Amino acid sequence: MQGYDLVQVNGVQKLAMYSMGNFISGMTWMLSPVQMQGILAATGESYMLAVNVRCDAGGCSVVRTEAIPIANYMDEHTEIVVARMSDLADGTVKLSPTWRAYYAERLALMQAYLLRSLPPTGSVRPKSAP
Repeated sequence: MQGYDLVQVNGVQKLAMYSMGNFISGMTWMLSPVQMQGILAATGESYMLAVNVRCDAGGCSVVRTEAIPIANYMDEHTEIVVARMSDLADGTVKLSPTWRAYYAERLALMQAYLLRSLPPTGSVRPKSAP
């Protein structure tokens, strides 16, 4: 999973998105809560990006971004489903206490990663020359 950049192009703030991970991944079907630190745990995690855009006569510009951590989990029908990690951690999605604790810890790890890796809203870099 990679981050994204906000870049300035001709005076307008644009969004450059790279690899945001696996939105849907069946690789976690055999995951158990004790596998917190393994690479397998991260294969079912990613984030959605909510983007606010303002358009005027000069073009459209990104004014706000919000990374929303998501994860794949197996529901009661043994189907792989995508949900917000916060919903998995706080009990909005019905899970056992063990799985809620697992997703709470994974959410904390994801939030730390996002804080380190993503630009704050309003942080822009000029577009580099080709």
